[in-house]
Amino acid sequence: MRKNLHISVEMEALQEEVETFLHSVLSCEKGGIPLSKLQEEYTVLIGSPIPYQKFGFSSLIDYIKSIPNTAAIRKSPENGPTVIEAVLKPATAHVSQLVAGQRTASKTKPIMRPSRHPAPRTGPSVRFAGFQGKLDSQKGVAPTVAASISPASQPPRRAYRGQGRGLSQLKQPNTRPGPRHEVPPRLQRPSNGVPSTVVANSLPASNGTAEPSLRAPLRMPRTADSPLRPVAMPAPCMPPRMPTPPASPPAPKTCRQLVEDYAREKGFSVSFSAITSRSSKKGPVVWLATLKVDTQAFYSYPDEKESREEAEEEAARKAISFLGLHQGSPSQLPVTIVSTSKQIEVFVNRIKELVRQKENGLWSTVVPEIYQEQYRESVPKSWLELVKAEKAVYMTDMKDNRCILYPESPKPKQEARSTDAEAGSPPCPVPDKLSLPESNHWDVYITYVASTAEVYFRFVDLNDQYWQLRDDMESFYKANSLPISEIDDNATCAVNVDGNWLRMQVIDIQDGKAECISVDNGDITIVPLKNVHKLDQKFLSLPFQAVHCQLDELLEFADDKQANKLLTDLSVGKCLIAEVTAREPVLTVILYDTSTDEDVNLNELLLKRLETPTLPGPDQIARVKLSHTDSRGNLYVQFSGPGLRSMMRFMDGVSSHIKLNNPTPALSLCESKLYACRMTGSDNFCRALLLSTARLQEGKVLVRFVDTGMETLVPTSDLYDLDVFGKDIASFPHQAIVCRLADVALGTWTEKATTLLREMVPSDLVLLLKVVTLPEDGSPPLVAMFKRIEPNNELVSVNTSLAVALESRQEERRPKRAPLLSRLSSQTLIAEKKAEAATNGASGGCTSTAVSMPVPGPQGDAPRCSSTSGGVTTVATPVSELASVALNLGVSAEHEEEGLLQGKPLAAPQLPKVGSFIDINITEAANPLNFTCQLYGQGTALDELMAEMLSFYEAEGSSAFPEGLPEALLRKGHYYAGRHVDKSWYRVLVQQVQGPLMASVYFVDYGDYSMMQPSELQPLWQRFRHLPVQAIQASLADVTPMQEDWNPIDCINFRNMVKDKAFVAKIIEKSPDTKTGVEGSECVVLRLYDTSTSIDVLINKLLAERNILRYTPRSSD
Repeated sequence: MRKNLHISVEMEALQEEVETFLHSVLSCEKGGIPLSKLQEEYTVLIGSPIPYQKFGFSSLIDYIKSIPNTAAIRKSPENGPTVIEAVLKPATAHVSQLVAGQRTASKTKPIMRPSRHPAPRTGPSVRFAGFQGKLDSQKGVAPTVAASISPASQPPRRAYRGQGRGLSQLKQPNTRPGPRHEVPPRLQRPSNGVPSTVVANSLPASNGTAEPSLRAPLRMPRTADSPLRPVAMPAPCMPPRMPTPPASPPAPKTCRQLVEDYAREKGFSVSFSAITSRSSKKGPVVWLATLKVDTQAFYSYPDEKESREEAEEEAARKAISFLGLHQGSPSQLPVTIVSTSKQIEVFVNRIKELVRQKENGLWSTVVPEIYQEQYRESVPKSWLELVKAEKAVYMTDMKDNRCILYPESPKPKQEARSTDAEAGSPPCPVPDKLSLPESNHWDVYITYVASTAEVYFRFVDLNDQYWQLRDDMESFYKANSLPISEIDDNATCAVNVDGNWLRMQVIDIQDGKAECISVDNGDITIVPLKNVHKLDQKFLSLPFQAVHCQLDELLEFADDKQANKLLTDLSVGKCLIAEVTAREPVLTVILYDTSTDEDVNLNELLLKRLETPTLPGPDQIARVKLSHTDSRGNLYVQFSGPGLRSMMRFMDGVSSHIKLNNPTPALSLCESKLYACRMTGSDNFCRALLLSTARLQEGKVLVRFVDTGMETLVPTSDLYDLDVFGKDIASFPHQAIVCRLADVALGTWTEKATTLLREMVPSDLVLLLKVVTLPEDGSPPLVAMFKRIEPNNELVSVNTSLAVALESRQEERRPKRAPLLSRLSSQTLIAEKKAEAATNGASGGCTSTAVSMPVPGPQGDAPRCSSTSGGVTTVATPVSELASVALNLGVSAEHEEEGLLQGKPLAAPQLPKVGSFIDINITEAANPLNFTCQLYGQGTALDELMAEMLSFYEAEGSSAFPEGLPEALLRKGHYYAGRHVDKSWYRVLVQQVQGPLMASVYFVDYGDYSMMQPSELQPLWQRFRHLPVQAIQASLADVTPMQEDWNPIDCINFRNMVKDKAFVAKIIEKSPDTKTGVEGSECVVLRLYDTSTSIDVLINKLLAERNILRYTPRSSD
């Protein structure tokens, strides 16, 4: 039993891991991934295929259907391919977690609510305000009315504290799924609550949170002794009116002027703020503006304008439309005439048509603007009374000088004349609208987040009533069943979600299922139709609890997935304070977490995290661009997120300012300080960190561009002070993150690798990045990168592609250097021997015979030495300079005669003539024009040679040089025995000596290349030189790449198809081998045949059929 339970737990963990990886893979592509390519791309990115069969599914599509909260299936139009997409907003999983998190077993739990209210902001919070203001002043932009609000210029908002008992510590984002929501209590609130008190003067708050340099809001003291005294605002000074020349009519006022006139008349403050953005990747800079009139905010979004003034005018236009200021202005449209019954009928039908297009209703304050845009006329002054009298639409009761207009219900005439209709009740009964508190600080419980522009919460004060309703619904529907035969869209029903009865509105019905939105939580779920029941009238006594709002100054991130995920982690399931910054046209708030010692402004915390680029987690994949690769193998990547966009936007402003005003470059330079630096060959500026003040080439200094990672020398005349544009730009997080490619050892990166990678991955190419090894001890993280290649948009590994490219150029990365051998170099030893000989000669007749240490060789020989009359030891036969080195190292002449020093060549393989057939075994394959094979008939002899070398060199064969081959004997073009990492010994040819402790070698029997140290080499004794070289360099006949060069994924497929397999080959051409260095060897051009089946298969043609290459057989064949 325990064993089965253990297996079950492991399987659940594996399923959860696969779903997490699958969601991450699908999230990388906005349009999803075709089903036919999903398994391949998942394998490339994750390293293993989706084990759907292990989970009990016969096909991948069946497994996808079983995880609707992770992946969705979409059929392309016109019988296109089936596409799998990530489910960005899992529905049922979220609802079940939310409901489970809200349920409590005890009703005696003390109520949980925010422990205090944050201090109000005393001015608009605009990023880079100092920088923007400075640019505005230099451009000659006049300050707006009340553009900066100080504590003395207007009465601060009153803040009230609740009598809560506090929240638990702010949780860090949890990467694992599951319930993690704080529980709004169900306890009855004490009736003798302490009345709210007014808080004293506000003070700046220090930031004690873990997030660095947050722009925290002003805090109020924890205790208050005296109430705030509003500071009287001076009466607005109206400028004297200038007489209008009679010759020309007055120019119509702009929308901005109308708003300012309105504000002066009402005594309201007016402020404009604007930001720049880009409409596309390389599109022009556009402007978005926000207008605040008292506590109301109006946005130019989504209309993008080419200038700041146009954006502010657009925001003002929307304000005057909402406030009705267009009426009476010289530029207003003509008013629709309603003098006759026919004109009234035409007008009412127009309104009826406008309302019919909005099934969810229209606010009466919005109708005039829509009417103007549609009919280019203004509504008459008493239009609402006319519409109400004609009963063309349903109208709610007036409240705050407005109401909602709904389309007329398509009921039979008998019902239309019912008492309820005459009383003005809606077609479907709805509860009273939830009243919003008059104060600007609310205790709220966040229930659902769709985006920064779509946040839903409930009031903590109504928590008990809500749970009482839930309990009553559970009891009622447990005893009563009220199924609905025909469900209308937009009907409010009782819906059973995982055993919990919720009030929900049906928004769509399809395939026997209903898509519903919770009117108390705001989230969406899909349930079977049998779970939808009629909502009893008594459950409409409590207003719908879900309140929709948007986050102040974060609307630009509404479509940003990272922002929405962060916001969900920071807020959903928590009791927070919502500070109201605007009530119309959309409720706009700032969220605060007051559970810690310092108030945390979640809007600013979210903004800070969005601006700081971070590598993805171990189960995530991110989209990046490779901005720079240095000569040491450090890669700098950029995330195309809010931080990079903001920095590019403001550096564009810096570049424009310097170009227009031509300021003086920085007079004094300081190391480790940021400057605005001109990019070489352009007028654009980037942030650059000064690494050294030392003048190097032509008076240039070394800098690093912190947002790309590139280091370069620049003239000091290209450096400008960045501080003058505000501290925010200098302190803004650096946008380039350093990392390294996995499987590349530190210190083995070459300039060739840097060049190849830069050619392979342009700076504007979007890559997928996965962290393989987290950073340790200050070292960069190791990553795997992937890119897509045309024409089929295939996903390939950059790491593998680079390895293949290096291999095809006969250059493999170098391993770590071993410690220096514990012996003297040949040059030092020779010098010491000569000095010793000179000393002995000068002493006049040292007669002692020099002693040479006998070194056993294959025959057990010792050095042959003799003495001269002078007593100096010499070799009996003449020796070369290298032989002298060998003698001084204690190597016998027999060893030298065996070819240890001369490097006697191995024989090249003997190949038959062109047109002959041979049996081969392919040992290595880089691409169809570069692979290595062996003659199949020589396999037994090679196996015997390998076994003999292993037995010999692991015993007496290494006794000649226990520490490896002396450096003096390492020569290019010589053959040696090399010990590979697999602990086997191979015959190798040294192709290049790259320093005293490293050599590039070629495995002459297998066709591989590698780097070896002298400590891994031994002399190749004569007994191992009789078998000819076995590796033959080969290529396929009549083939060319599909593109200009070989596609890395095609190379991998070719290798998997032929490596370590036997074929019959026909020799088409032969030519001298100029690549390996084996004397007398030949390269062959082959046609490969697979004869393992009843029908011979031509591999050249088969590869062409699989779109790996182009095959053009010769006309003579």
